[in-house]
Amino acid sequence: MTTTQAPMVVFVNDAPRELPADATVTTLMDHLAMTTRKGIALAINDVVLPRLDWHHHSLHDQDRVLVLSASQGG
Repeated sequence: MTTTQAPMVVFVNDAPRELPADATVTTLMDHLAMTTRKGIALAINDVVLPRLDWHHHSLHDQDRVLVLSASQGG
């Protein structure tokens, strides 16, 4: 008998997102279609997470993720 874990909810820039229970930051960024974009920074629960750590950092239910994108212009 296999048990499936219920999805979790994380808040991305204050908007709720449902993800699989075993999601990593890379999973989230794939869902947002932002994995390969340059100039992206993010913080999880107010702690900045380097891009090199995205693939192995597990998300947890109710985490708050802030995604920032660099822009140019005047």
